[in-house]
Amino acid sequence: MKELDKSLKYILPVGTLGKLQYTLAEVPFLQDQHLVLKLSSILTDNEGNAVNLAPSELTSLPPMADETSRLLLSGNALSSVIKMVAAKGELDTVLTNEVLSGIVPMTTSALHSVLPQVSRLLPKDQPLVIKIKLSDVPVVSLQNGEARVTLKATIEVLARTRSGLTPLFKVDADIHLVGKASITEGKLGIAFFLERVFLRLISSEIGNFDIKLVENWMKTILQVEYMRVINALNIELPLPKFSTMGYANGVVDISENTIVVHWCHKSLKKMDPNSCRGTSRQNRTPFLLFRVATWKKV
Repeated sequence: MKELDKSLKYILPVGTLGKLQYTLAEVPFLQDQHLVLKLSSILTDNEGNAVNLAPSELTSLPPMADETSRLLLSGNALSSVIKMVAAKGELDTVLTNEVLSGIVPMTTSALHSVLPQVSRLLPKDQPLVIKIKLSDVPVVSLQNGEARVTLKATIEVLARTRSGLTPLFKVDADIHLVGKASITEGKLGIAFFLERVFLRLISSEIGNFDIKLVENWMKTILQVEYMRVINALNIELPLPKFSTMGYANGVVDISENTIVVHWCHKSLKKMDPNSCRGTSRQNRTPFLLFRVATWKKV
């Protein structure tokens, strides 16, 4: 028992955001030939401040294959990490023509065809600057096999002139992302893709206009560059370490408010429903079921 508790008490870095530690919440017990480990976790930022989340319940799941181990993580785990990223301002960014390298037109002339009033304010072609700043805490949900994140942000479009930055217009945006989860080196990583965006004009220096006129242009900028900014952050969650077991063959499923990682014993080459069978019950030790649902206050 002491060896089991010791093997879990690694302090794991969460990127550059802080640290995470897993501990046993209850005495382990056997259930359907699996050793069930209920874990608590302590998440702190780099200043040592605890990130406190309300306790959550994990969904009930179907029985496991005999030789499959499984890790169940509450959606609060991913949500907390994304909120820490947002709190540090790392989801805010400034996009320029230099950054986009001509992939998307980023000068005032690119807007002339849909917003001719821009040319009246700025007759000469000028480079554009786009500032994206979150206006609220990210909303994270896990359902129907997908991790979804909604970012509420203010997007300001400006022109760079000799006298400085000239505001053109500002919009509120609901940016909807879909995340694809995978396991790399004992960490749960999420790659994000832009699903859709909703824009609302809140101010304009070029007069009122239909925001749908620039919707495709703005969506392309978000798809090409803002997604690159977000994914470059390498948002990931370290998974609990237990003895010599790893997650090399892990497969990730997502159900309602729960991330499920399945993996076979390390001696089995690949994660496949048939590859986790074939060892007699008499000749093997119980496989593992981790349940991480409650975040423990320091």
